[in-house]
Amino acid sequence: MLKRLYRMRHGAETAKQLIDTRSFSFKPTRPEAQVLFPVAQVRELERRAEAEAGLDSMTLMERAGTASLAFIRNLWPSVRSLGILAGPGNNGGDGLALAREARDAGYTVRVWTVGSAAGGPARVMAQKLGAVLTPMPFGQRGVGEADETELWVDALLGIGLNRPPEGLILSAIDQLNGMRAPVLSLDIPSGLDGDTGWVPGGFDRAVRASATITFLCQKRGLFTGVASRYVGCRLELVTLGVPSDLLMQLTPSARLLDVRDLDSALPPRSPASHKGDWGHLLIAGGGLGYGGAVRLVAEGALRAGAGLVSVVTRPEHVAGLISARPEAMVHGTRSGRIPEALLERADIGVMGCGLGQDRWGKALWEQMMQWPKPLIVDADGLNLLAQSPRQRDSWLITPHPGEAARLLNVSIDAIEKNRFDACLRLADRYRAEVVLKGSGTLVSGTPMAVCPFGNAGMASGGMGDFLSGILAGLAAQGIPLDRAGALGVLVHALAGDDAARLGQRGLLATDLAPFVRTRVNPEGSSRH
Repeated sequence: MLKRLYRMRHGAETAKQLIDTRSFSFKPTRPEAQVLFPVAQVRELERRAEAEAGLDSMTLMERAGTASLAFIRNLWPSVRSLGILAGPGNNGGDGLALAREARDAGYTVRVWTVGSAAGGPARVMAQKLGAVLTPMPFGQRGVGEADETELWVDALLGIGLNRPPEGLILSAIDQLNGMRAPVLSLDIPSGLDGDTGWVPGGFDRAVRASATITFLCQKRGLFTGVASRYVGCRLELVTLGVPSDLLMQLTPSARLLDVRDLDSALPPRSPASHKGDWGHLLIAGGGLGYGGAVRLVAEGALRAGAGLVSVVTRPEHVAGLISARPEAMVHGTRSGRIPEALLERADIGVMGCGLGQDRWGKALWEQMMQWPKPLIVDADGLNLLAQSPRQRDSWLITPHPGEAARLLNVSIDAIEKNRFDACLRLADRYRAEVVLKGSGTLVSGTPMAVCPFGNAGMASGGMGDFLSGILAGLAAQGIPLDRAGALGVLVHALAGDDAARLGQRGLLATDLAPFVRTRVNPEGSSRH
């Protein structure tokens, strides 16, 4: 059981990775790399490429083969032998095109066909390859003895997945996942849903690639949820020469957050400004034993640039909070009531971190929910909301998948199976801006924003509290809640990557603090 859990959480074994696997590498520098599409839009782009640019499927396959070989040469320059598993559809045709290119370039190439090539371009490509190289059928014995193969290529399904893999396709996925050599997936790891980032049928039914090269445009499912276990540590987009104006005619369902988003949103401050110009934040939470949660919120908000931060918590936590963070103004309440004068002075609130669900916590929650000013709700604030659903104006909710499941009264699997849909449903049900946390955090909006940054070291206690503080600190400075949600997620993730340069294990929420300060001053910070 422990071995299975370890493999599920860590993805491909390090023995398969001939490249640096410490962090996922993706830098969206081109406009076409910023926008994400569902599979239906990918198919529409293929149709328009042929109808309006004369790029038929055969041409796109050949270009995919050329691009894949260039990617291999760049990422694995010492590799000289390839093993390619080609499925029956167009993704298999991409693999056969790569086989031709690689053989002509002097590589040792072996190809196994998994199922008969479908009609159309894939069959034509199989016939072309047959003139120079005879593919072997993938049968019950799989690929047999192939220890000398230095790189395996997954060209089984691509975006053609419409049900959980089974039969020979599933056998081929299992065999690829057992290889010692690295695996390159063409377009999308086979078995991964390109729309959702989920693996239908179980986590063992998708290829755990070492790297992925995707074609035409970005598939939104590559960037969120469990997809990070399968995509590998390098993801490359190649548009295959499709004119960018064709892509931009489509309506993306999501966009990737980019470090450049910070430049215009966080300009240098006026030298004549004062603390009152940058907002007064009120933090409510920290039930008995959980004073650390509101301390982290306060730290995140102050490092993000809030002018003034007040904390209302249990009296038992006041001395410790003042000692740990003297810049915060800390107030104790035994009754769970916040003084009206403090509510009047504050511009925005954060509620729920370490709150608890006892009588004290519920009293604070009810008072903050009725407060008419902008509000960010996290942690136990969300758990109480799930018990007493309601809507309000001007608020942002920040659930992780477990909290999202309670808010929508579904299972956690139901959330993870389609995080995009869950984010939309949360925004609609609660009339709120939403940050759906997790790998590939989502931020509601049109289009939705997806964060491609962050790392596994951030899976530790207090990171969510610190994020809430960053979100609130930015919103306190006058940035609208929807924009503050996206920017705060971006700052938090980038700071986490900055801090993880010393190693992911043992990373603490407070380790992000100096890097948050750097990231919210983009005029003086280095690029990611």
